[in-house]
Amino acid sequence: MEDLKKFNKSVPKKKAKEILEAVDSNGWNKTDYQKEQNESVISFINSLEHIESQIVDLDKTLDSLIEVTGYPLKNINGIDTVLAATFIANIGDVTRFPKANKLAKLAGIAPLEHSSGESQRNYSNKLGNRELNKAFYSLALTQIRKNMNPIMYEYYKSNIKEGRNKKQAMVYVERRLVNIAFSIMENKTPYRQPVLEIESA
Repeated sequence: MEDLKKFNKSVPKKKAKEILEAVDSNGWNKTDYQKEQNESVISFINSLEHIESQIVDLDKTLDSLIEVTGYPLKNINGIDTVLAATFIANIGDVTRFPKANKLAKLAGIAPLEHSSGESQRNYSNKLGNRELNKAFYSLALTQIRKNMNPIMYEYYKSNIKEGRNKKQAMVYVERRLVNIAFSIMENKTPYRQPVLEIESA
């Protein structure tokens, strides 16, 4: 158990015990090549630790580059270093977009209209930047959680109450997030999440 703790301090005592009991019950600790197996496991763990260390270093480098841009996107709950870097890499200089709807079009979030006679239907724009589209969708998934952003959660629910399905409601959330991201990048000011006003009984 101490060996497991040595290589991974996050392993709970109960989990470490379960692993050791599984090893004993399956006879994996009684093989002719136990020494070689142990060395392979240790080598694998050391490799993982090295990779984790590289990831930490890369995050620090990305954070420095993000800070240089002056875009405080990480101020939004749910945006980590990688997601912020994804937005910046795909959007670039935000001043090339006169309005947020141009950015929405790039992200493939602005709907395309199709009219036929008296009917008119909206379709998703599949021609946009798919990586940027996925980034906004990923952010939307976190924002519609009540404990993450009550305002966006209520906005998502209100769209469903108005008759839209979950996919359509998500597009509306993404579109609002485009406005927020555009404003933050354009003004280079941190995002201040609005407070949900609770109606009095």
